[in-house]
Amino acid sequence: MKVEKEMIFPKGFTVRKVIELVTVNERFASKIYYHTESHECNGKSLLGLMSFMLMTRIGETYTISAEGDDSDAVLSFWYSFVNQLHEEIPLSYWEEEGAETVQEAMCHSISFWNSSVRSVAQSYLKTGKKEI
Repeated sequence: MKVEKEMIFPKGFTVRKVIELVTVNERFASKIYYHTESHECNGKSLLGLMSFMLMTRIGETYTISAEGDDSDAVLSFWYSFVNQLHEEIPLSYWEEEGAETVQEAMCHSISFWNSSVRSVAQSYLKTGKKEI
């Protein structure tokens, strides 16, 4: 049985997630392909999937197709995989304290930075200040 589903390319793919995806895809008996208008790849090929992920823009429409006895399982796995890309990883107490300490130190030292460093820092820091 062949199943195809058109979807919107999500954000959140890292190299680690692509490796995880290929590892799981290899366990399915179905043939798995991802394709856009300009690119197609085998879902069980690490290099193919890496190049597909690099060439596909976030928000672009793509199609996942699975052909085989477990094609429905492939699609249900894909839905759960994409949904977990957006989940935030909870930080431990010490990780949160460390992040707050680093952010605080950066905010205090910002007055010593030149204007180009300051503009980059503003995009990364959540100071709540309109002007730094």
